[in-house]
Amino acid sequence: MIMQGGEINLIPWDESAADGGWRRWAPREEISPALEAAGGRLEIRGNGVEYVFGGWMREAPVDPEAEYAIEAAAEFSGVRDPGAAIWMLVRWRGDVRGSQAAEVVRFEAAEGGVIRFRDLLKAPAGAAAAVVYLVVRWAPQAQISWRDMLLAPNRAPRRRRVIRVTTVYCRPDASKASVENNVEGVLEVLDAAAAGKPDIVLLPDAITAVGVFSEDLEALTDTVPGRIHDAVAARAAKYGMYVVYTIYERSGAHIFATGVLVDRAGKIAGKHRKTQPPVSEAMRGFAPGDSLEVFETDFGRVGILICGETLFPETARVLALKGAEMIFVPIWGGFDELLVARAIENGLWLVTSGYDTESMIINPLGEIIARTWKKGGGSSIISAVIDLEERFRHFYPGGFPGYYRRLRRPALYGPVTAGSPEGRRV
Repeated sequence: MIMQGGEINLIPWDESAADGGWRRWAPREEISPALEAAGGRLEIRGNGVEYVFGGWMREAPVDPEAEYAIEAAAEFSGVRDPGAAIWMLVRWRGDVRGSQAAEVVRFEAAEGGVIRFRDLLKAPAGAAAAVVYLVVRWAPQAQISWRDMLLAPNRAPRRRRVIRVTTVYCRPDASKASVENNVEGVLEVLDAAAAGKPDIVLLPDAITAVGVFSEDLEALTDTVPGRIHDAVAARAAKYGMYVVYTIYERSGAHIFATGVLVDRAGKIAGKHRKTQPPVSEAMRGFAPGDSLEVFETDFGRVGILICGETLFPETARVLALKGAEMIFVPIWGGFDELLVARAIENGLWLVTSGYDTESMIINPLGEIIARTWKKGGGSSIISAVIDLEERFRHFYPGGFPGYYRRLRRPALYGPVTAGSPEGRRV
């Protein structure tokens, strides 16, 4: 162990040991990169090897259930996608139960020919050692120079982003449903939800339309901003909370199903127009939105999907790739299994407010941590206190939610963006 910057570095460059105390590693000799070590640096070259995989490894003692800071930097060239090609991994050794998948160390930046890794990892119960790997993955022209490797007991408090999330079930009695009564009922539920001091509240889909049969779509619309928006925004400002609500929005000659994010001051922080209206809605005259955007809040980045958009895995994936940490889904009815899948496959929180399906708060493992539903009419409110910095670990793939973006191979996905298949029955 060597002191570095006041910390005990468990994986220092050791001048007294061959290769600085690191070991050369590859799963098979045929795909091993070329490796050299000197002057405190660990060099990796792809050497033109197709599907090259390997690099350096170092074992260090750890205490079970203790938290460790881990860092490194790597200068690189000959790499098209550094996040996909350059990896820092940790395997725990000892009497460790459960998944043995490697921990994937997060990288915080890759610019100017340098990728920087920094993370906090907690050793599992029974762990006696951490095996740190610095590897290249499938980049035959890569030239990588690792430096500043650090593994040390964490002395700083872990960063937390704790928020209170609230969603509602709110369906009016069909005998009393009208645009005015619906809006008034939603506002009353919003007042009740505010008593729990949430950071954000999700309201249901199509608040003017539920229970109201009207061939006249115009009667169910409003502008944004408009009368209904102003009433919701006033409550957001009064209670100092974000609100997500959905309305049939009149915009010029067109009508959209629109989700609106209102901030704590009552201002519009984001607006999402439903991109995937079903044929039944198109036949009524709805227009589709043409973008999937992520919106900034004071606690993190969020996205909105409306009802049938969740049938398409691509919609949630785009929001995740743009940095969404949480997706809010006002939904009339749908498949709970698909909602859970959208959370799991993207490694993010998903919150729903439904009519014919439950209102739920789903974590990145696909676990429903809060839910409510009342068949027919009525209202109910659920909340959860969550930490957006919390790490989630699947039994088999390990920390998959945190690194699926780096495993993707977009060159294979051309058919996803192709048009309707021709000459086939669909």
